[in-house]
Amino acid sequence: VYEFPGWLKSTASVLTLEEKIAGRTGTFAPVTPFLENRFRLAQRLSLALLHLHCAGWKHRQLSSDNIIFFRGPHHPWHPISIPYIGGWQCTPDDYRMQDDNPGSDEMLTRFWKGDDLKNFAVILMEIALWKSPCEAYRNAAKLNKPGLSKNNRGIFSSESAQSLYSTLRVQLGASMGCYYEYAVEECLRGSRLASSNTSIEKHFLDEVVLSLHKCPFD
Repeated sequence: VYEFPGWLKSTASVLTLEEKIAGRTGTFAPVTPFLENRFRLAQRLSLALLHLHCAGWKHRQLSSDNIIFFRGPHHPWHPISIPYIGGWQCTPDDYRMQDDNPGSDEMLTRFWKGDDLKNFAVILMEIALWKSPCEAYRNAAKLNKPGLSKNNRGIFSSESAQSLYSTLRVQLGASMGCYYEYAVEECLRGSRLASSNTSIEKHFLDEVVLSLHKCPFD
């Protein structure tokens, strides 16, 4: 998911997951992929994020707009179960803070890792319902529900991500099953885990990655 295909050249076409969900693939309307392919996509992305965090990295701006698929001049579009991740924001060491607190570096990288989990929860909801978060929220929310807030890069706030889940959780369970819905819920705990002594990587492995791999699709 990190190293682009060897045949990739400047003439290759690129689509993001966000564009695929919106149906910008030359078709008249978005076509929801088979269930097993959506499970495989979620599983592959979860493993990629786990490996990223275990290596001491974090993404910082993880979203469906940074998950990409390619098609070369003589190649078909990569299936959704073979994604690539782009939109990198930083290296392992560029989060270092210039102050006298020796624990500040660790605190900040834990914050960004927790934020990655929150952003991944939103991606999982998009994959499950094959709709943009805002569209799914508008379709399901009651009139008295608060609006959703995003930053200038399109990343949802923690409050909006939680509101999305609270509104869509029944649909998530019905569409993808209890293990998938549980994985989304546990991703949303990332921000709270960042301020505790709990291992974010172990929590993500035990509660998210392994839960997604319990989802039956064969």
